[in-house]
Amino acid sequence: LRFLRSFFDRGAHLWIARLESDVVGVQWTIVGGFNGFYSMPISKNEIIVCAVEVFFAFRGRGIWPAMINLVNAYHKKQGFARSYVKVKLWNKASLRSIGKTNGRRIGTVRTFSMCSKDISLWDRTSLGESIEINARREL
Repeated sequence: LRFLRSFFDRGAHLWIARLESDVVGVQWTIVGGFNGFYSMPISKNEIIVCAVEVFFAFRGRGIWPAMINLVNAYHKKQGFARSYVKVKLWNKASLRSIGKTNGRRIGTVRTFSMCSKDISLWDRTSLGESIEINARREL
């Protein structure tokens, strides 16, 4: 209950995925990140996706990519610009799932806390490539 309350108190939305009558997974979204931060500054018209779980018996069926694509489509209709999800490098299944979504990788980031402050280090090469790709797309 403490976990649920902490997310709801931050204004998070809980999304529940169902296949017929079975609940098969959940994910949370938070508008504007955690006080405007999520490994980078987040604006009030951006979303972060966090605490995603597809239940074990239903993994490998493309549930999360379908879920995130539907949630992103909903947010886009509501006027939100972007959503972000951070995936641990060791989580190969989630990294494969990202390839099945309408999203793309923007870089590699390492976030840690020091003296009660969050510090994020971006991989300059991957972030630089992303900025270059975005600049070409906007032209």
